[in-house]
Amino acid sequence: MAQMNPSAKTPTASVKGPPSTTVSPTSGVGLTYVATLHPQPDGTVTREFLASEVTGIVTYEGDVSRPARPGDIVSVQPNGTLQGRPPGANGNYEVAQLNGFLLTYQPTEGGVADPTSAQYVFSLVRLT
Repeated sequence: MAQMNPSAKTPTASVKGPPSTTVSPTSGVGLTYVATLHPQPDGTVTREFLASEVTGIVTYEGDVSRPARPGDIVSVQPNGTLQGRPPGANGNYEVAQLNGFLLTYQPTEGGVADPTSAQYVFSLVRLT
């Protein structure tokens, strides 16, 4: 789980802490951090699905598919479709850049970086 450093405006790369960390920016608006992240060696992160997100999502484990469960890893396909992968997955479609409170996925075919490929951005906070 990424944690919030109260003196900073962005989460740290730590994966320790409770499932939701409440932060209060200087504006006084309460935000709840709503994701479990797993840092990767290259500086990217993977994100687990929450219980409220798995309805209608399919997780693929090799050639076998099953309904997604909380804790499965978010996989963003090049066309923007969300799928799940088993815990620990960290392929090209599962890794994202952490930018403040946003996760940016840029899935590309074959793992080749392409600056013109689509980017999908997800917020990690909700107003409380």
